[in-house]
Amino acid sequence: MKKSLLAMLFAVALAVPAMAEGMWIGGTASYENTNGKDSTDAHYSNTAWEIAPEFGYNLNEKWDIGIGVSYGQEQEAIWGDAETIGIAPFARYKLLEVGNFSLLAKGTIFYENTKYKAAKDIKADAFGLTVVPVVEYAFSDAWSISAILNFASIGYQHEKDDRNNDPESDTFGFRVNGGSVINVGVAYHF
Repeated sequence: MKKSLLAMLFAVALAVPAMAEGMWIGGTASYENTNGKDSTDAHYSNTAWEIAPEFGYNLNEKWDIGIGVSYGQEQEAIWGDAETIGIAPFARYKLLEVGNFSLLAKGTIFYENTKYKAAKDIKADAFGLTVVPVVEYAFSDAWSISAILNFASIGYQHEKDDRNNDPESDTFGFRVNGGSVINVGVAYHF
């Protein structure tokens, strides 16, 4: 029994590095602060941050698949503090590779849930899909940095938001899911 257990542990120890090859972990982080005056000349402030780790796997030279999760908070003058969680499975296709630079198309299916702390009954749900270009630079075999070009994304989003008089909406077009114009991320490749 002891020999069987040792043999099984040895086999697992050999298999894990082989399975990890082609995997990568990474993600993005963002922070935004807005100050201004509204139409009544009253001062307002809005602060938001988000972290979005992701895990991916290289299927071959052209295709990656993966999943991302996100968590963010927003302090807003009108609706109060909000907390957002999301999940986003994705696929990436390498369109072009020149040296250490790559241009990819990233297709994502996403779901986000936002809860407003000041008003406990108010929440928003959004789901949809986007396709966005990504520029990636590989520093080495293990590390890369990427720029997700949200300003050039195209997609569809269905949103149900309890804050509005018209609580459900469908959006199709460029930069559907809003957010930052460009997100910068870092990834570690196994």
